[in-house]
Amino acid sequence: MLKGLVIVGTRPEAIKMAPLVVEMQKRKNWEVVLVSSGQHSSMLDMALSNFNLTCDHTLVERNPKESIISFTADFSKNLDAYLEKYAFDYLFVHGDTATTFSAALVGFYRGVKVIHIEAGLRTFNLESPFPEEANRQLVSRITSHHFAPTRLAYNNLIQEGIGVDTISVVGNTVIDSLRLATGSYGNSKSVLEKLLTARDFESYKSREKRIILVTCHRRENIALIMNELGLALRRIITERIDIIVILPMHINPVVRRIIKRNLEGLVGVYLIEPLDYLPFIEIMRSSYLIVTDSGGIQEEAPFLKKPVLLVRDTTERPEALEAGTVKLTGLTKTSIYRAIWNLLEHKENYQEMINATNPYGDGFASNKILDILEKNASNFSS
Repeated sequence: MLKGLVIVGTRPEAIKMAPLVVEMQKRKNWEVVLVSSGQHSSMLDMALSNFNLTCDHTLVERNPKESIISFTADFSKNLDAYLEKYAFDYLFVHGDTATTFSAALVGFYRGVKVIHIEAGLRTFNLESPFPEEANRQLVSRITSHHFAPTRLAYNNLIQEGIGVDTISVVGNTVIDSLRLATGSYGNSKSVLEKLLTARDFESYKSREKRIILVTCHRRENIALIMNELGLALRRIITERIDIIVILPMHINPVVRRIIKRNLEGLVGVYLIEPLDYLPFIEIMRSSYLIVTDSGGIQEEAPFLKKPVLLVRDTTERPEALEAGTVKLTGLTKTSIYRAIWNLLEHKENYQEMINATNPYGDGFASNKILDILEKNASNFSS
């Protein structure tokens, strides 16, 4: 029996680790415990419920006003005590969050084999995204096995001196999540009918209006860049009568204040609370294009054949740029506006993006991960 501890802290982590936990639960030779760090508890629970999962333990009850430094100190201390009490063969972490780095470090200190899901992503700029780029680079130094989503991520790890026998290319588990969710999709129109005014809903159904879905929350984008995005969207929505903007606002009060300052009250703009996973996917499916600074959406949207305009000047997922499923907008209101306008006005550019091949796998990454761990259970070094 192999014992795995899966640690998640944020909504994207929960969504991307959920199919792995579901697959472990199906297998008789695995015992899995799912633990929340407490980094974003409310959003985490919402995401996991879509997969009929709940956390077995929450290690920190975080105060929203608590600094990330204070949180990581509390979480590290509590995880250390937890690992002193319970033994595991593997500690699974995902991506690049504060939860990821702290959990990997404690697991490494405790001699538990650290398994890094979505390993090898790089911008090679520690300031962008901050602090995620540092987190993922640091985790790579203390990981027992790296599950890379793409060959490029694999090559990044090789270039950093990571042993070839400790890296496997399996695709991205977020595609597994979308595959699992396919059977749970409701009618996207029903979600929109509740959200939009009757007039906008009828205009959407008749294709008189197109939906732009917007998400923006990265720490390095707060203030100046997020303000530029707001101004670009304001120009688009005031110039055109054929556009609906749907923007689920992040819980960060600073983010909300900037968004509302530029967009609140504009006709055709819907500033809404964060969406549950399935409704969010349904809005994605209904959208004409997506404007975001998110990492995960760069992987999800191409699976749904939706173009992504990334409000950043670099990305740790250059595969998407090479494939043509994602385009960088730059960081000024003018460059963001032009990128959106280009896809609205030029159907050939739009069609080129939606017809590009998604580089992130076939939706069975979780199966591959567990098969590899089972086959090599006695071979991975601590």
